[in-house]
Amino acid sequence: CEMTSSSRTPAIPATATSVLPAPGTPEQVVVLTNGPTRYTFTSQGGGLQLVEFDERRYPETVRSFGGRALTNRPASLNRGAPHPLLALVNQPEVEGDGLYQLTRTSRTNVTARSTNVVEGVRAEKLLASQLYLVKEFELGSNYQVAARTRIVNRGAQPIALPSLRWSAGAAVPENLRDNGQHVGCDWQGPDSGAAMDRTYFEPTTLGCFPAAPRWNYEATNVTVAWVAARNQFFFQAIIPAQPAAGVAAGRQPLPVPPAAAIEADRRVRTNQFLYPVSFSYPATNLAAGAELQQSFTLIAAPKEYNILEQIGARFQNGLDAKMGYRSLAIFAFFARALLLAMNLLHAAGLSFALAIITITVLIKVRSEEH
Repeated sequence: CEMTSSSRTPAIPATATSVLPAPGTPEQVVVLTNGPTRYTFTSQGGGLQLVEFDERRYPETVRSFGGRALTNRPASLNRGAPHPLLALVNQPEVEGDGLYQLTRTSRTNVTARSTNVVEGVRAEKLLASQLYLVKEFELGSNYQVAARTRIVNRGAQPIALPSLRWSAGAAVPENLRDNGQHVGCDWQGPDSGAAMDRTYFEPTTLGCFPAAPRWNYEATNVTVAWVAARNQFFFQAIIPAQPAAGVAAGRQPLPVPPAAAIEADRRVRTNQFLYPVSFSYPATNLAAGAELQQSFTLIAAPKEYNILEQIGARFQNGLDAKMGYRSLAIFAFFARALLLAMNLLHAAGLSFALAIITITVLIKVRSEEH
């Protein structure tokens, strides 16, 4: 499809009428599991709404000494976000009411070494204009999901597609105690990138005097290799096969926690924020019978050493550097060593909190010996 606009090409009506699914169809949800990880897909936006990890290894809150955890939920990503991953953001002219039909899929993948069943989800929608939208997701290894989107013009006339803005989800606090210091979004390309977190949205003058807060971020005419949303211990990212051309992010206040939660724990935060982030492509003309196809890799994972090493080795795009390994070589060495030790203690049965305490005590004892 040619990346130009033409006055002779009909524009999509401002209000699109859905044929499939029927208007008013209730929300569908499909839950897939890959080992201990659960993926929840929703028909509202036709994307990945929630990723939940093994609650035994990754609880949402860690039990404190002499106390109890605030919730028994597992650690998760994108919980409460305004849009699922790979939803089209605020574009009713392209997808109408935003409701898709979900279908669970599976296929047998045969290689020289093994045969396995690949589980997935297809979200599809047909507008009265004969614009057909399809999103296909397949679960992969190492916390990855392969995704493909197709926009097909089944009509007899060309259509001028607007700039398409795809959701990369939102950076959400890990739990009610999270002070937001490590919550934020990032994007990176070959020549530029940015981090959008509390330091961006709450700037200071001379490092200590609060300045006017920011509520939105936008970068245009850039080359985007990946977009990520993160908190202290987990992250989600989208790596498009075809680099995007723009990124937008914002800051939204979260509801105040219930009074019972505040009374139960003095560490509960009442002023938390989430950060939705999206990426976009230029407008284009879609000829009659033509198809616009794009592919993406979705990653939703713990920030663990071995996981990030594999991601870095496969994609070679700096995404693994979100752990901060590459700031200075000497600090990178110690950061990797400490993280590896923490993961080994965690694998031995300690919670991450107790693993950190154990490492701190060992370092303290060792330093006093010298």
